[in-house]
Amino acid sequence: MRRDRSWTPLRLTVQGVVAAVLCLCITAGSHAAQFHVAPDGANANAGTRDAPWATIAYALAQAEPGDTVYLHDGRYPERVRFPRSGSRRDGFITLRNAPGERPVIDGSDLRVEGGEQGLVTIADRSHVRVQGLHLTGFRSSDKSVPMGVFVTGAGSHIQLLDNRVTRIETHQPGCKGNALGIAVYGRRAPEPLSQVRIRGNEIAYLKTGCSESVSVNGNVTGFEISHNHIHDNNNIGIDVIGHEGMAPDPRFDIARNGVIASNTVHGITSSANSAYPDGEMAAGGIYVDGGRDVVIERNRVFDNDIGIELASEHGGKATRNVLVRNNLIYNNRSMGLAIGGYAPDVGGAEGCRIVHNTFYHNDTARSWGGEVVIQHNARDNLFKNNIVYANEQAVFINYYVESTPQPLISDHNLFYAERGRSAGQWQWRGQHFQGMAAYVRGTGNDRRSLFADPRFVAARAVQDFRLGHRSAAIDAGLNIGDSAFGDLDFEGRPRFNGGAVDVGAYEYD
Repeated sequence: MRRDRSWTPLRLTVQGVVAAVLCLCITAGSHAAQFHVAPDGANANAGTRDAPWATIAYALAQAEPGDTVYLHDGRYPERVRFPRSGSRRDGFITLRNAPGERPVIDGSDLRVEGGEQGLVTIADRSHVRVQGLHLTGFRSSDKSVPMGVFVTGAGSHIQLLDNRVTRIETHQPGCKGNALGIAVYGRRAPEPLSQVRIRGNEIAYLKTGCSESVSVNGNVTGFEISHNHIHDNNNIGIDVIGHEGMAPDPRFDIARNGVIASNTVHGITSSANSAYPDGEMAAGGIYVDGGRDVVIERNRVFDNDIGIELASEHGGKATRNVLVRNNLIYNNRSMGLAIGGYAPDVGGAEGCRIVHNTFYHNDTARSWGGEVVIQHNARDNLFKNNIVYANEQAVFINYYVESTPQPLISDHNLFYAERGRSAGQWQWRGQHFQGMAAYVRGTGNDRRSLFADPRFVAARAVQDFRLGHRSAAIDAGLNIGDSAFGDLDFEGRPRFNGGAVDVGAYEYD
């Protein structure tokens, strides 16, 4: 739960992890019943479309592997818990909306029981799917923790698809209160939670206190968080966490081997969250806090406090081996990217690669955070083939501490600010450099980088960051022939064609 916020080759690829998540290897068995639930039904009925049951709990108690429980339009004031798993042989147990309908599981009149609870709870279960539901109105005024969907324990092949999670709230002041939209807590060891797919959901209008909108924490491996719309919440959007004591064995207490892809994350701010003093704007759109082996790709991250953050809040621990590629990171309030821990005695970020991203007009609060901030305990990271287009402050890279001589290697980037090359602002190990030439001489970084206009198609008007004709970013990137840099650009077009590559999230068409 959040209050504050030896490089080795990354072998993980988006294609490999997604394939692992999607390779369910299930053959549907002969048992594949369909049950129906409606608010005006009765549990004495047959559970058919014409004679539906009344409660979700009753329907799930009857469901076996391969079965689907359909919810029809209306309000369901229930806390839902899956009593059994599906199976590899017979298939998922699915709880979903009836086609074309949007049922609501409403917690407005319910209390949180047992200290923490989801409107939907999946505990030590496998082969379970929740789809097309609206979960809303679950709140707490004490230290209990409400959640929209709570996945916990160990298990595999869990899918949360096309749901809407709203108004999950804590009203406990300060950092005593927690609430989460979707929480995935791997609490067993060595048995993990694996093959967890969170796709196509909207998670919005949450008051999470010290917690997060979507959290993957502890012994979780092989997860996918993709194509979600996460917005207007008062703390972190997506958080991948390690070393927090969630799993009983520290060797397994790390969320890992995951993909965060094609999400839209915006409106994430802690400015009105009492867990942050003095209106601090420190909530990240996407945050890896001690996780490892994660790909963050093709996300649109804007109007948050921090766009993307790579760090660890635990001393002696680090976020490791994270690949941040082909993302659009723009108009965030405090900074576009943060690397490293917020204080000397916490952890940092090691062996991470930030490549082929487009940064534009971050630090809208004009706090001198700029586009990229390097903090404590950052080591052996890589920053290449990015477009960094600063606002009128012209603050590009801000390494304001002296904890590590070389926190990252930066080169083959394209920097630009409308005030011109000499107006550029860099800090390195606390030393200020005015202008790109002074920065390059003083740090040795970015010797093969450019200061030139990327000529976006329409960045200011409609946030269209495709490269226009005669853009300086065309063919300006480093082509090292490493598919980990991204075979495809933001729109899915081929990145490598045997020649030069373009800088930024888009390959010029």
